[in-house]
Amino acid sequence: MKTIKEIQDEVKDWAYHNFGNHPSLHPLLGIGEETGELQHHFLKREQKIRTNEDHDEEIKDALADLFIFMCDFSNCEDIDLEAVINGVWDNVKQRNWKTNKENGQSPQ
Repeated sequence: MKTIKEIQDEVKDWAYHNFGNHPSLHPLLGIGEETGELQHHFLKREQKIRTNEDHDEEIKDALADLFIFMCDFSNCEDIDLEAVINGVWDNVKQRNWKTNKENGQSPQ
């Protein structure tokens, strides 16, 4: 299995090959589009309509596409996505909303 960094590097090469140097606005708008697709398929699955569509698979596809757009956006912004995720996760995992409903922070 590849690391986030390895995938981000591959996305960088792929995006450059397909789109050249492009502004971060392009993948940012892609993130918005894929978020809409994720919401669409989740909603239709919850409503139990459009049963001719495989909502479970489309949800997975939208999540993966979101990640790819996030890698592309991060590359455009010169952000190491893996490092950022790890840093933020180290902070978030310390929160305990059951014991502190106001801000999730543990008493110091």
